Amino acid sequence: MGKGDELGTVEADTENPRISELTGLVAGLVAQRNTRQSEIESINVQLVHRRKELVDQRQRAGVQQVADVQGARASLAVVVADLERANAALKESQRRVERADNLRSSGFISPAAFDTAKAEEDQARAAHRAAQETAQRAEVMLAAARQGVQIEGPRGLPCAVTRGQELDFCN
Repeated sequence: MGKGDELGTVEADTENPRISELTGLVAGLVAQRNTRQSEIESINVQLVHRRKELVDQRQRAGVQQVADVQGARASLAVVVADLERANAALKESQRRVERADNLRSSGFISPAAFDTAKAEEDQARAAHRAAQETAQRAEVMLAAARQGVQIEGPRGLPCAVTRGQELDFCN
């Protein structure tokens, strides 16, 4: 600032030290304002960039959720087929035990053959229970995928969140 320069409504056209001091203060405030304004512009640029990242993350999360639901449906279909096979095997083993019991009563098979049929039934029953548990887990996984919750597996997102929630707190 020089003598005679216009600065707002104050003109530095005198040798008065108070005016020179005020002129210096005003110049400092103008410099601070310019610095703050450039900081604000920088923050606005960062904000635009982060908003774009957020939109991209939401889009990826939506696509991932659709893929998760489709995968969970496919897994459930496989598990239901396994459960049906286990159910059929259990029914067949129960039928064999019933037939073996009748034959044992008549003396046509040995107690050891009956015990073998009974053990096969126990194995089929255990396989059926395991298939039921797996089916229940697959149903839970499908329900979770529909709600956007990822229960297991690697996360497709940069932080651990449910896929249906806002991703603002990931940063």
